[in-house]
Amino acid sequence: MDDFGKTLRFIRTSKQVSINKLADDVISKSQLSRFERGESEISCSKLNYLLNKLNTSFDEFLIINRGFSDYDFKIMINEVRDSTASNDIQNIIKILESYQNKDKSTLKNFEITLLKSILNNYSKDIYPSKSELEELVDYLFKVEHWGYYEISLFGNCFRQLTYQTIFLLTKELLNKIRYYIRAESNKRLVIQLTINCLIVSIDKGHFKNARYLLKEVEYLLNNETSFYEKTVFIYASGYLLYKEGNLDGKDKMLDALKVLKILSEDKFYKNYIEHYNKIVN
Repeated sequence: MDDFGKTLRFIRTSKQVSINKLADDVISKSQLSRFERGESEISCSKLNYLLNKLNTSFDEFLIINRGFSDYDFKIMINEVRDSTASNDIQNIIKILESYQNKDKSTLKNFEITLLKSILNNYSKDIYPSKSELEELVDYLFKVEHWGYYEISLFGNCFRQLTYQTIFLLTKELLNKIRYYIRAESNKRLVIQLTINCLIVSIDKGHFKNARYLLKEVEYLLNNETSFYEKTVFIYASGYLLYKEGNLDGKDKMLDALKVLKILSEDKFYKNYIEHYNKIVN
């Protein structure tokens, strides 16, 4: 755990919590002290336990550990989301231009790639270059921990990537969040991305990959109460059955579509009913 001990110490001292107060029966003062000095490691469950005591999410911990804040990034994402909802594409172009005029850093380049990928949905004249996508993919494969920043980059650039890259990155994402998923505030985003990859796998006829992703989503949805993700999962599992020759899958897809309509998920219902009509008719 690269510098995790130093990061924990920074958070603890910034909150004016003494090491005596943080230590308890779960983790002793000496064990905590050695971890903060980088002399030993602790389990992910103990780290999550300490972060909960410090009222700090794992995402916040990773942001501090990596030495940058994604606060501005979240503001940008929210502004882009609002602009997309109101179909104000010119504002997204202005955001892109403002980023292109800033002092360049590797992370800012990734954000430019993200903005170009979003704009490509509206204009074929705006798109990320091959080298920009390669640089982003290389970063996502190399980064040790995925937080909101990495998940957002992948999700918004999803359509620009080859199927093989999408599938391998989804596996990478699942492997890197597996051990702290219970404390992961971005769990819904992870589920949605995995379901997207599942549906694309079925579209492409990669049924073995689809079966693997199906099990992963089942695990992620365990004890979840999100009706939207569960409903889309029912649709995807029905889609896989149908493509494998089981006509019961068609009924599952129709059941899921009915639920989406009841949930008033109009935009998603429209997308999935179009998908259903395309594959069935």
